[in-house]
Amino acid sequence: MSPSTLLNYLALGAKKLGILIPVLREEIHRSNYMQADETSMRVLTRDKPGSPLKGCF
Repeated sequence: MSPSTLLNYLALGAKKLGILIPVLREEIHRSNYMQADETSMRVLTRDKPGSPLKGCF
């Protein structure tokens, strides 16, 4: 499958899921608390080659 076809599928999926953003935003604002995943991982940077840093995503 060509990269352009995959990107078109990805863009279409993002457009379809985009309608959920206002609904999810409202749900977050109505809740009493919010949870987040702060899983750390080692990240390589150009500033310090060969020396991984601890990062979160």
